[in-house]
Amino acid sequence: MKKLKELNFVKINPAGNITLLYNIKNIDKNEIQRISKISMGELNLYAEQVGFINDTHLQMMGGEFCGNACRSFAAYLAFNDISFQREKIYKND
Repeated sequence: MKKLKELNFVKINPAGNITLLYNIKNIDKNEIQRISKISMGELNLYAEQVGFINDTHLQMMGGEFCGNACRSFAAYLAFNDISFQREKIYKND
């Protein structure tokens, strides 16, 4: 079995469904399914869905639409925006 390289990711849980977001620039597109399957395994990161970021575009593992992943991606984009970080305070009670 081919060993996977170390990848950075963001783990987001905006509504009770854990989403992992990977930057696709560091990933061979042939590895997307394998990375997703490993990431969602019970012995790994306990994710319910995996998305891949390409600048301002979100690609899901199977090409499907996922509302929760869209919420996760929107949060990711917002918190990486410098003006948003200065002006907003996010609080989860």
